[in-house]
Amino acid sequence: MNHDNLTDEEKLRLEQEMKANVLSHMSDQKEILEYLDFTLKNFSYRYLESETTGELTVKWSMEEDQTSGKLEVIAYEEKLAQSLKTQNDQTRKGIIEMAKSFKKTDAPKVKYILGISFSDLSHDDLKLKAYAEVNWAFPNYEEHEDYMKKRNRKELLFEYKDSFEMRNNFPRELEEVCTIL
Repeated sequence: MNHDNLTDEEKLRLEQEMKANVLSHMSDQKEILEYLDFTLKNFSYRYLESETTGELTVKWSMEEDQTSGKLEVIAYEEKLAQSLKTQNDQTRKGIIEMAKSFKKTDAPKVKYILGISFSDLSHDDLKLKAYAEVNWAFPNYEEHEDYMKKRNRKELLFEYKDSFEMRNNFPRELEEVCTIL
């Protein structure tokens, strides 16, 4: 359908129909989580997966109340040359530092995390925290004494008035979080 020949009234009607359709299909927490899972899976394919990581899966963890939790993808990249393809200077500098600190036989790996945390995904007023982390504190990562110095992490909070606004904006905004990868 050619939208250029539509009147403003027809465009508004089509936009309202599309919004109603999205809102009806993403009307509860389960549907919103499935959308977020799908989006995170696509981003992990684009930013994290490689020959060495293989296909990655999104892990769901819910709090007892079942209204808050997180979706997360974790990957370990064994080929440092793959990790050094990043456009982020801080990340590249850290990975180079790590590579110099270990012998090849130590098999150093870079740990990647891409995730979304949430609380109360009711139909209106959605709040999501998206985060990405590159961690070169091999071999113990979080338990490493210099953990905070040997990672690059970015977190952003996003708020949406409804699932339609989230669906239209979240992937573009998630791109900003991925700039450290």
